[in-house]
Amino acid sequence: MGGSAPNQDMAAIHGFVRKIMQRRKGQRIMSKIGIFMADGCEEIEGLTVVDIVRRAKMEIVMISITGKKEITGSHGIVFHADALAEDVDFSTLDGIVLPGGMPGTLNLGADEIVNTVIKKFAAEG
Repeated sequence: MGGSAPNQDMAAIHGFVRKIMQRRKGQRIMSKIGIFMADGCEEIEGLTVVDIVRRAKMEIVMISITGKKEITGSHGIVFHADALAEDVDFSTLDGIVLPGGMPGTLNLGADEIVNTVIKKFAAEG
């Protein structure tokens, strides 16, 4: 998503949710998603995903990597995460989302928990 035009971002989000919904109708049900939130994230890439997934009646957990639930996006918008990364049982998640934005992506990339979870999900396919 990061860096593309807003309409392309929305199409990518809708495609993601569409794939999840298709899996729900098929054999694999993706029931719980985590989205990592870092200070400096692109608000629309984080919060729009949360909004669309929740409208699809699916569970998504906003996970803060800051050590506090308050997140400040790249445009100064302050919002609150559902959980702190250190308190999340990542084995209960079926998927993860990493929103773009600067310096949010750098903050995500520098976080040990994020890197551990990404590697685990990648290894499991």
